[in-house]
Amino acid sequence: METGEGADGPSGPGEPGAGPGTELTGLGCASFNQDSTSLSVGTKTGYKLFSVTSVDKLDCIYESETPDVYIVERLFSSSLVVVVSLSIPRRMNVYHFKKGTEICNYSYSNNILSVRLNRQVTELQ
Repeated sequence: METGEGADGPSGPGEPGAGPGTELTGLGCASFNQDSTSLSVGTKTGYKLFSVTSVDKLDCIYESETPDVYIVERLFSSSLVVVVSLSIPRRMNVYHFKKGTEICNYSYSNNILSVRLNRQVTELQ
């Protein structure tokens, strides 16, 4: 995948020359799922999920307009996505993105700093 001069360079996301469909206004976070088949990107204007089909091509498979996303994680290639927004940094929302529904949300006493997903059921204390 061509990266130009990086996110802040002339060919960075959201800059002229970045290519069609690659505008990532106000990049907040980016992460791969557990088997590196999907890339999740959070921005000031929402988040996007990309399928990593080859080294030089990303296919956008989902786009949300949830504002100020700073954490977005996808569970393997499932439809489950965890999102944390700067507007409510102590709440973690779990979505079924294909159905467009919220499955649940969890609130904590402190701001959420990171989220890692796995297939095991764990208990938070």
